[in-house]
Amino acid sequence: MKTIPYNKFKHGQRVKYCINGQIISSAKIIKDKDTVYVSPYNIAICWDNVEYYEEKSSVKNLQFLPRTLDDLEEGDIVLKTGDEWKILGICGDVYFMSICNNFKRTGTFLTKEELKDEGYTLKQEEEEEEKESVDSAYFYITQDKNKITYDGKTYILSKYL
Repeated sequence: MKTIPYNKFKHGQRVKYCINGQIISSAKIIKDKDTVYVSPYNIAICWDNVEYYEEKSSVKNLQFLPRTLDDLEEGDIVLKTGDEWKILGICGDVYFMSICNNFKRTGTFLTKEELKDEGYTLKQEEEEEEKESVDSAYFYITQDKNKITYDGKTYILSKYL
């Protein structure tokens, strides 16, 4: 059973899903009070902090799409030539940013168009590793499924032809 925690849904987050055999490749999450919907059908998929369960909805294979500068929120990190800036606040179309690589000081402000024109990109959230408890030891599998850590030892998987 595939579940997605309620707190992972963000208003405006781009998603894709399947409904009645049709793939919707460009939809958005809509949060309204305690309910989460998906566009364009406005189907409710979460209620009052309950996780999304694939079996309880006609929406299948819900996947979050990578966020872009069009999805900026306060607290996001933007990148340019290896350096980082934090979005400290948003007022209308203006994004207030920290100084380069120091998130505790106010630096500059830019519009979304200026961010794009100057070559900024949005730093993507890293996926958490899957964790399972196995006989009081921990078993970790990396997202790409190339490394396994078990009981403090890391094993690298390889495929032989």
